[in-house]
Amino acid sequence: WILFESSHTMHIPTCALFFFAFILAVLGSPDAKYCPVGKGPDTVKGATHTTVMRLIKDAQNECKREGKCPRRLAPEANKKCVKGKSAAEGYECSDVDLAAFVPLADLGCGANNAAEGNDIWGWTDTSTSKRYVAAGCTDGTSFVDVTDSEKPAVLGFLPSHNGISSIWRDIKIYKGYAYIVADDQPHGLQIFDMKTLQHPDIIRNAHYPNATVYDGIDKDDKDAMNKVAQKISKSITQLTAVHKQFWTWCHNFVINPQTGYGYAVGANKCDGGPIVLKLEGPDTHCVGCFAADGYTHDAQVVTYHGPDRRFAGREILFAFNEDTLAIVDVTDKNNMKLISQVEYYYYAYTHQGWLTTDHKWVITDDELDEYYAEKDVYQYTRTIVINIEKLDAPEVVDYHHANKKAIDHNLYVDNANFVYQTNYIDGLRILYFNETNASLDPVAFYDMSQLYDDQLQYGWYGAWSSYPFSMKPKSKSKTIAVQCIENGLYLLEMTGEAAELHEKMAEENKEHRIMEHLRHGRHH
Repeated sequence: WILFESSHTMHIPTCALFFFAFILAVLGSPDAKYCPVGKGPDTVKGATHTTVMRLIKDAQNECKREGKCPRRLAPEANKKCVKGKSAAEGYECSDVDLAAFVPLADLGCGANNAAEGNDIWGWTDTSTSKRYVAAGCTDGTSFVDVTDSEKPAVLGFLPSHNGISSIWRDIKIYKGYAYIVADDQPHGLQIFDMKTLQHPDIIRNAHYPNATVYDGIDKDDKDAMNKVAQKISKSITQLTAVHKQFWTWCHNFVINPQTGYGYAVGANKCDGGPIVLKLEGPDTHCVGCFAADGYTHDAQVVTYHGPDRRFAGREILFAFNEDTLAIVDVTDKNNMKLISQVEYYYYAYTHQGWLTTDHKWVITDDELDEYYAEKDVYQYTRTIVINIEKLDAPEVVDYHHANKKAIDHNLYVDNANFVYQTNYIDGLRILYFNETNASLDPVAFYDMSQLYDDQLQYGWYGAWSSYPFSMKPKSKSKTIAVQCIENGLYLLEMTGEAAELHEKMAEENKEHRIMEHLRHGRHH
């Protein structure tokens, strides 16, 4: 009213200007209106997520009490898979070789405690063709140069904010910055500049894992192995990062690389729903929040180019929300809209999933269905296939059951429709998704976990996550990086018939995408 009356006479008193500025600052700023940054009560974790966290903590504490984990192992490199067995520790395998294994200690994890592994992500510096992985641990994040996958170089270790330990860490990388969150602890957001890894001092002090440091030591002498491991961990270069306290804890962080927006999910703000950030390195800031569907555990966000032309070019979020897959149009950060939801038979904990590159299908998993299954048949790892050719009418079309009992965790789909599953005690499982009949067919695997095989009550050990998108320079082969909870980092490479099929399907899918692009271009 003051502003209207004053402006009507073309004269705005100083007091009115101050009043208007105050109102704008308090009510009109994006953070105040849309972002739950440090404002309002904390979100209480959902009952299902709380149950999962308790089960994982109980299983891991039991393993530590039994003295089985973390395992102290020596580094290894260039071990072939021969007749179903890897020369490294005798792991079961098929069409997957070990390029290199980096133990937890060599990653820099656990310098002051018995840390274990969790998340992993990767990044290629296009200016140098250098390939890196960021390997998460309970006490921080290790940064490794994997350009030569048989000779990885550990460049440095970024301790968790304030030295906080968390079983759950998540990492994504965009335009040379790593964005790191952690759950269940007051960690906030760490932003690490990947260009730091190019500093001459960092490169000069790089650590190359070397098995000879364990020569003469009895591998069954845990005290002696721990002493060597502690010495190695403490020798790794310590790194620093920018810190933002947008939230206290956060389960996951996802990025749409085409738009530069990041989405924090499972945080203690916004009812656990996606908190949207504009990613600008140290200047990253909050721009929106979607709380309408409650807690989101994990997600993928894409600029949509699938067959539903109503949403062409829109920014679409696929949220895995404990009991459903929710599809949300997040293009307008001030007016994000729920498009649809779909649930599936016998859901227990809708955990995570990934789209095929043509945006026609979502492959997803449930982290508790095997654990709670009363019938033996349902204890075998189950993967759910959902058709999303109509975003407002998604349809569950298939359930794939593996041949082993194991809890599934994270999965990713690449440009050849290969699905890379990290199924805890069952290790890395690679399947081919055939779109013609919506079926999943196993093609390769590498089981790096030797703990609690088929024992679902202790099933939260083994392979946590993978990064299968790192292509070797001037080559059609790729390095699949896997972080194992009790062991450390595995750099794996597909071989044999699996590699041949992958190369064939990647080329066919590339040609199909070109034809689809041309067809839609002519149509419009």
